[in-house]
Amino acid sequence: MSYQTDATVAEDVTFVRRVRQAVVEAAINISSEDPGTTNHAARRELAAKVLAAPNGWAEVFAVGVATNPNIGTGTSDPVDDDGALGFVVASIWDAYTG
Repeated sequence: MSYQTDATVAEDVTFVRRVRQAVVEAAINISSEDPGTTNHAARRELAAKVLAAPNGWAEVFAVGVATNPNIGTGTSDPVDDDGALGFVVASIWDAYTG
């Protein structure tokens, strides 16, 4: 995809709402992950921030998710099922921990 397409997908309201749900699910899972997980403290800190303000973080994560080449049009492409969005969110989580 091009940057223009990525940006259009990242700003699509339906896409952002779907990413929000994937981000919240990931935050809940990370909140209870093994403390021995690599980068756990930073991951859990971000999870707490996401759970406190999921709408804002959905917009932030939507940009990263939309850049993934496996995410087609973001809203109507059947390839972009919930599992795909959840997988991409999980795969970029550490990049957002700072």
